[in-house]
Amino acid sequence: MYRSDCDQCAVDRLKSAADWAEVHARHGQEVYVHNYKLRSRDKHFNEGDTVIVLNDEASGKFSKRWEGPATVLRVKSPYSYMVDMGDGRVRHVTNCASLMHVCKVVMLFATVVMILAVC
Repeated sequence: MYRSDCDQCAVDRLKSAADWAEVHARHGQEVYVHNYKLRSRDKHFNEGDTVIVLNDEASGKFSKRWEGPATVLRVKSPYSYMVDMGDGRVRHVTNCASLMHVCKVVMLFATVVMILAVC
């Protein structure tokens, strides 16, 4: 009789610990999602937009990491673009990891400093 009461007490404690862990894990995941969404932004480009593209093949301290300016030639889908690199190359930018990922494309905003540097 004593043993079954002790077993029941242990089972109750384990259930209580499992409930506590589930509540805290859910809360931790909600905090993680909230913090992630604070800085994440959808990237959508239109035909004719001027962008710069991250160069994956760049290696070395002094290599050019960003290529551009490039022009969006065609919007194939909301996250798939054909980009003219300006030197005769056309790259397919998409949300597929095996191709050029859309996260590696940034909208280019010309500033007065950039324009004066070119002149």
